[in-house]
Amino acid sequence: MIKIVTDSTAYLCPKEIEKYDITVVPLHIQLGNESFEEGEILNTEFFHRLRTNRNLFPTTSQPSVGKFVESYKRVASPNDEIISIHLSGEISGTVKSAQSAALLLPNYDINVVDSMTSVAGQGLIVKEAAYLAQQGKSKAEILKAIEFLSNNLTTLFMVDNLEYLKRGGRIGGASALLGTLLQVKPILTIKGKINVYQKVRTKQKALTVIIDALEEAVKT
Repeated sequence: MIKIVTDSTAYLCPKEIEKYDITVVPLHIQLGNESFEEGEILNTEFFHRLRTNRNLFPTTSQPSVGKFVESYKRVASPNDEIISIHLSGEISGTVKSAQSAALLLPNYDINVVDSMTSVAGQGLIVKEAAYLAQQGKSKAEILKAIEFLSNNLTTLFMVDNLEYLKRGGRIGGASALLGTLLQVKPILTIKGKINVYQKVRTKQKALTVIIDALEEAVKT
């Protein structure tokens, strides 16, 4: 049997996790003096705390190697196959933690996959892999499908404020400052790293560009 494992940055809802029998290994969050695993509090509560306390500086860290070892042992027997799909290794050490855990379990058949993306894109890849596993597809077939999706997936997104990307080290301080001063709304993309897809001046323009890009992609 093939088991699908991912991390909490795929942001799958509980119904999806149950439907596709996916195991989720949470990242760790440090918020002020409080430490917790992602998912322990609602996202609405998390962002409310950020908005109401400007002194809070949230940081994240990848799951420990031990956490992955524990999860792999819990979800599968040595006779099962595990495909472990995670957010881009360019923006997190999660993939490396998973790879290190796999090396500690030589009797387990584990393939660790770098999705090269995160959030919705990662979630799409994980759900497709889990669906194929439920359909009885082989590990080789599933890995081929994952590779195709990862290579052909385009993720576009926009943020209202560059401050948290700067704090998290995803963009440089100078870029964040320039964007704020010029009131630029950068459209960002993830393909391994987070890069600028296009710079526009308004939120509405950014949404228009994203929708146009989606329509063009559907045509091709």
